[in-house]
Amino acid sequence: MKAQYTQVLDYCLEEVEGLTGKPLSPKADQAYLYADGKGYWIDFTHGSLGTFGERSLDHSVVISCAVLKEPSLKLVYLGRPLKDPLLQEPEMDQFGSPEGATEVLFKREDGQFKYFRSQLFDEKNIEKHNPNFPWKKDRAG
Repeated sequence: MKAQYTQVLDYCLEEVEGLTGKPLSPKADQAYLYADGKGYWIDFTHGSLGTFGERSLDHSVVISCAVLKEPSLKLVYLGRPLKDPLLQEPEMDQFGSPEGATEVLFKREDGQFKYFRSQLFDEKNIEKHNPNFPWKKDRAG
């Protein structure tokens, strides 16, 4: 599975460069890939989301892509937060919550994204790894 996830990540990186005319920003130092039966959602981020360990205070999504896997890899979404999507196909509607998906973490080392670890996505992992994160107060009150 690791090779398959890496192939999808590389496909998305090629599409980012093809549609934007430039490689992914060096600001993106991690990638979170969510795999389910339909396809893959990838968030390229600056900093840690907090599901595999401590969340970075400056965590942000740099760019996201969604890829269907049947009959062959097909990019159906590419976009940056708070901006109009660079690409949004109708099939993008098949993507929803990552609950129940396999979550895969890649870290960027020497300019390359390398597989780090995977787990079943569970939103509770954020609270488990970050019991004193600032938003926790807001949720309780």
